[in-house]
Parts: sequence; structure tokens; C-alpha cells
Amino acid sequence: MTKKKLANRQMKILFIITLFCFFPFIANTAFHPASNSSSPQSEAEKLYQQAAQFFDHWEIKKADSLFQLAYKKATDEKLKAKSLYMIARCAKERLSYKKVPKYYWRVVQEFPNSYLADDAFFQVCYLEDDVDSSIALYEEFLKRYPKSEHAPGAMYRLGSNLYIYAKGNYRRGRQVLQKLIRQFPDEYLAESARYDIFMSYFFENQLDSVLAFFQKYRKKYPDLMWKGIGKVLTNLYENHRWQECMRVFRFIQKQIVIDKDACKHLPEIVNEIALVLPGQKEKPSFWGKLSEKSLLLDQKLPAMENLADFYIYYGRVNNAIQTLRYALAYSKYSDDPVFPLKLALKLGNIFLYVKKKPDSSLKYFEYWRKMKPNEEVIWLPPKYE
Repeated sequence: MTKKKLANRQMKILFIITLFCFFPFIANTAFHPASNSSSPQSEAEKLYQQAAQFFDHWEIKKADSLFQLAYKKATDEKLKAKSLYMIARCAKERLSYKKVPKYYWRVVQEFPNSYLADDAFFQVCYLEDDVDSSIALYEEFLKRYPKSEHAPGAMYRLGSNLYIYAKGNYRRGRQVLQKLIRQFPDEYLAESARYDIFMSYFFENQLDSVLAFFQKYRKKYPDLMWKGIGKVLTNLYENHRWQECMRVFRFIQKQIVIDKDACKHLPEIVNEIALVLPGQKEKPSFWGKLSEKSLLLDQKLPAMENLADFYIYYGRVNNAIQTLRYALAYSKYSDDPVFPLKLALKLGNIFLYVKKKPDSSLKYFEYWRKMKPNEEVIWLPPKYE
């Protein structure tokens, strides 16, 4: 074989090898020309990003339509779940309240393993109006997602809002709230749960349990317990449950004697005591001790003024005078410079028009003149006319 023929054969072999290697690429280029369009998934991601920007700028209608397109085009479950979740949020912002729980529920059903499933389920629970249906949903939520970040909120709403306040099922409500306290002791809702447990005993007319609960947690949660006992006292008074009202009042007296720091927490009950005292014709001796303890509290002087008004209403004028004099003596601690003048005018008015002792009223009107020399005295005794 000549060299020329050998070279030609080698060229043919090289051509065949080259054609064999590059034929798939050539065929693909020939029969599938290059396109500028991207994959459906990347399109969906772009649509989602655009929709999110519209949503952030409160263009909800545009955002909604783009989230809908992103949901249809997406092939990835994570992106589909996010798009559907945002469709629910758009419906909420557009006030389409009937559609909102449906979209959230679809997230739960279509994407049960999504990180958004528990939040969507919680929203379904929260939006349910029917009490019994809401209870069933919250119970199911806590079974499915016991470690969800929404679990404390779900337990609190279930135990407090639904069982205690809506259904009056106090025992079951306490069970749920006690579980909340055990599992999430540092959660801010744990404190509210303790307060609702305290009040549930009162709603159930278990006054012994109320007082026992107060004594048990008084030192550990003083602000909470004093707030609760004040609420109990007010409720008893407003419902004319006089015997129980006075029992709680006597209990409070003993607790203040035992607890030297009780005066720090008296703002929660000082007005309630001011209501109870005249209603039951209680002797005012304890009020003086109570006021001394709460000397620097903002609630002290206004509460004493209210007490004096109640004394006047019940015809106990001497007690009203005693209370107002006491308040006036300590009104120098008040940040309100007008408040002592109000007390002085009230005392002057009582002596002038109720006790019919104009001479006794003079010093109080003089007090006004001294403090406000350029203003008229509202009630003038005869010597000033």
C-alpha cells in the first residue's frame, strides 16, 4: 500500500471517529435549537421573588396573581408550599376571610412535611369561630406539633380562652394550663396561665382553693397574686356577695401583716379595698394603716378621695372628713400640685354645706387662697362674700 493510500485511509477513519463523537451535539443543535427560556422551576422562583416584592410594597393584588402563577409552575414542593402559604396571606390582606383558612388548610394537607405546615395549622385554629370546632382543632394541633413554636400559644388559648372562659370547663382548662407551665416554664404565657388558674378556682366558687393558691404562690409571684386577689375582691363586691367579700378582705388584712413588702403590691388592690370599706360600713382604722404602708404609691391619694366620696354617699360624713384630712396631710407627697387643693375645697364644702359650720371651713378656703391667690374660690363662706 502506497503512502498516499495509507494517508487517505487514516483521514477517513479520523473523520468517522470525529463524526461519531460530535453527532449527538450536532443532532441536538439541529433538531432542538437553543432557546432563551429557562426551566419551569427557575421561572417559578423568579415569579415568587417578584410576588414577594409586590407583597412587601402592599401591592397585594399583583402579588396574589404572581404567587398563583408561581404555585402552578413550581415543580419543587418547598416552593409550592411557600407560594400557597403566601396566597393565604394575600387572601387575608384582601379581607377574603372565607378563603384564608381554606388556603392554609391546603398547605397542611398538600405539604404535611413542610416547615410551614405547623404555622398554617395554627392559623386555621386561630381563625375558627365555632368554640367546639376550635377546641378540636387545637387538640389536634398539639398532637401533631407538640414541639412547635406555636405550642405555648395553642395551649394557652385552648386552656384559658376556650375551656375556662368560653366553655366553663375549669378542670380541663387547668390541666392544659398546668401542662403549659410544666413544659414551658420560661414562656411569658406561663405567668398568664397561673393567673387564669387562680381565677378559674374563683369562677368555680372554690374560695378556699383561691386563698390557698394565693398563699402558695404569693412570695414567688407577688405581683400576679395581688392582682388576682384584688380582682376577686372587686368581683365579689360587684355581685353583692358580702359575706365572701369580707372574708377575702380579712384574709388580705392578715397577709399584709405577715408580708412586710406587701405595700409594693397594694396598687393592685387599694381601690378595691376603698370600694369594700364603705359598702360594708367597715371601720376606717385599718385604712389609715394601709395608707401609711402605701404612702408613696400613686394610687393611694386618689383612692382615699374615692373612699371619702363613698362615705359621703352612705351618709358617713365624719368618716369622710377623717379620710380627707388624712389625705390632705400626706398630699405633699403627690406629684400633682392641684390635688391638695381639690381635697381642701372638698373639705371646705363639706363643713360649709353639710355640717353647717362655716367657721370650720375657713381654714380650708384659706389654704386654697394661699396656694392659688389669683384664682377664685369655688365655694365662698359668708365672710368672704
